[in-house]
This record gives sequence, C-alpha cells and structure tokens, in this order.
Amino acid sequence: MLVLLMLGSGVGCTSRDGSDQAKPSVSSVRTVQRTSFDPPKVFNPAPAAQLPRMDPPPSQRSCVLGDGVLFCATGNGLQAFDSASARVIWSMRPTVSPRAEGFSAPTFWSSAAPKVRGTTVFTLFGGMLPGTGTGRDRYAWQLSASDAKTGAQQWQTTVDLGADFGRYPLEIISVTDTSVVIGAAPALPDPPYPTPARAKAWVVDRDTHQVRWHRDGFYPGHAAEGEVVGLVASGGPETQTLLGLSITDGNEQWRRVSGSNTRFATSNVPGFAIVASERGGLDVVVPKSGAVAYHQPKTGGLECQFDDEVTVVCQSRAGGDILTFDITAPAQPRWALEQSATREPPKITAVYHGLIYGENARGQGVSLDATSGEDAPTQPGIVPIMVDRYIGIADGAVHLPLE
Repeated sequence: MLVLLMLGSGVGCTSRDGSDQAKPSVSSVRTVQRTSFDPPKVFNPAPAAQLPRMDPPPSQRSCVLGDGVLFCATGNGLQAFDSASARVIWSMRPTVSPRAEGFSAPTFWSSAAPKVRGTTVFTLFGGMLPGTGTGRDRYAWQLSASDAKTGAQQWQTTVDLGADFGRYPLEIISVTDTSVVIGAAPALPDPPYPTPARAKAWVVDRDTHQVRWHRDGFYPGHAAEGEVVGLVASGGPETQTLLGLSITDGNEQWRRVSGSNTRFATSNVPGFAIVASERGGLDVVVPKSGAVAYHQPKTGGLECQFDDEVTVVCQSRAGGDILTFDITAPAQPRWALEQSATREPPKITAVYHGLIYGENARGQGVSLDATSGEDAPTQPGIVPIMVDRYIGIADGAVHLPLE
C-alpha cells in the first residue's frame, strides 16, 4: 500500500526546525591536532583511549566515523566522541521515550546507525509517545538533522506510528540531496534477511522535513538517481521482487523478480544497488532502470562493504570467499580470494580507501591491497571494525595510526 502525503500537510508527523529545540549538551573537550594517514596502514596497538560502555556496543550498526569524530546512536541518544580522547564532544537526546514506566504498550526502543552527509549528521530513533486520558500509548520514530561539528539541531521530524506498530528495527537507508529514506522490517536472526511482507518505508523531504510518502509491504535498500530500490514479497514467503520507485512520489518505475531470501548486501555504494540472494547470487543493479550491470552466481550469503572510493568488497558468510569489483567498471570483478592450499581469506572487518582490514585464523589483524588482493606490506597491528584517516576502532577502544 502506497500512501502519498501532501507536502506540508504534516499528516502523521510533526516537524520542527532547530529554533525551538533544546540545545545539545556540549562538553569542554578540545580536539587535538592529529596526523592524517590515508589510508592508515599501521595502528598503535596500545589504545589512545577506551570508549565508554554503550548499549548497543559500538559497531557499524550503531556508529559511523566522520572526519575523525565517532557518532554513535545508543540508549543515551546521539553522542559525538572526540577521536583522540574518546570523550563526548556533544550529545543529543530524542524526545521519544525509551522507557516502559507509565506506558500501557510494550516498551520499544530502536536506534539506527547515523548517516553523515556533508556537515550534517542524521540520526533516527524509535520509541514511545505517551497517551492522554484514555488514549493508548503509541509507537513513534524521530528523525533529527544536526550540525556534525557543534550538535546544533537543524530540524527534526516525529512520526506517530499508532499503537499497533510491530516494533521492528529502524534504519536510515540512504540520504540524498533531497530526501532521507527510512526502512523498517522484521528480520530472520541468521542470516538477517528482511521480510518485505511486513516491512515499511518512508521518504522524508529534506526541505519541508515532512514525510513525502510511505509504503507498507516494501523494504527499501538503496536510493540514487531519483529512485528508491526495494523489495516486495512475491509468491512464497521466501521469494521477493525488486522494485524501483520514484523518490518524489513513490510511483513504480520498474520491477523484476529476484531470487529467494533476497537482501541488500550494502546500501552505501553510490550509483548501484547491491542485491544478494541465497540461491541467485549477487547482482549490481542500476537504480534508474533496474538493469543488472554485473551478476555473480556465487551463493552463500554475500555481505559487502564499500571503501568510500571505488572498491566494493564482498565476502561469503559460508566459507569466507572474497570477491571485489570497481564501481567505475562493475561488469568485471577485480579479483577473488578463495580457500586454497596456500592462502585463507581473512574475516573482513573494515575497508577504507583501497585497504581491506580483517582478522586471520590465528586472531591477528591483517590487511589486503584492495586493488590486487595481495597482503599489504605492513600489517595493521589491530583488528579494526571502523577506520578513517585519523583513527581505528577496535575492541571498544580508539587506536591512532602510526603510518
């Protein structure tokens, strides 16, 4: 079901600019001058600082690095951490409540990994709105846009989901020049395939801060070139169809049947939707037309990461084989690394600017050249789960690069 919301009507949502919002909590932490390594090749194994305990713990599902600042969305709201000291630079708490006290509905709390675009950090929280009188408490989500440096709130939108929302995990799928795409769906625990039949999607206009349209039974996985690419159920419970919807009004532009147990291997690759299915392999899809720029028949639940330049690195959940391709020429894979008598693919933990970081079978940090697939001349000294040119995050601690 597609529901188109008239711009500015505010149906089902409230929107505010930053003028009447509580100011973020800002600490007196002063960031220090740091040396940039692009990419970092070796980290100091001794932590520069330990991150505070968080719920959920810091990972790519709850945090993002932006120019040396770590942004994390947790039960404490959105926090920006100084990359050298791991102290909070600023923090922001949403107005939706994570607490069960005083609420008649079951407690609900969801925090999505922030997205940084330019100088703005976007964050999404799901929680509760209290009922009044005999009214039931309702589920809601709140999307906020804040200045990445100061935490000053630019605007926020809160959407009332009613009393019967399924309490599904929420995610910011994509942030484009005009829109923020949000998805929610229950997922099977392992591997985490979304179930499109019970999914929901919203597109928020960045100018009006209103929900432009939403659709039930559609799970978005990518947005680019004016299209939102997502999945709907078709046939049996494990079969999905891939759709391209206009980001402006939600009208269908194209569709094609996908494989079974389909999901998006990553949503962060510019210009392409990366779709993987359990028995249909991996497809690199052009959002505008639905055309397949590259097909890899390998199955086994491929998960992919983008190095923020040109390289997409995918690894099979079954066996650990690695496949890479260049987004400027996706029709041909760059290289592959499979189990052999002489080499064993590491477990990939992060990729950044031409370098792949991971952990070998002995629990040691290793790195590979993303262009050739060969072991890098130097090894990282840690097993980072997030990397940028200033820091690496490993085992809940901040590590500074040495070279």
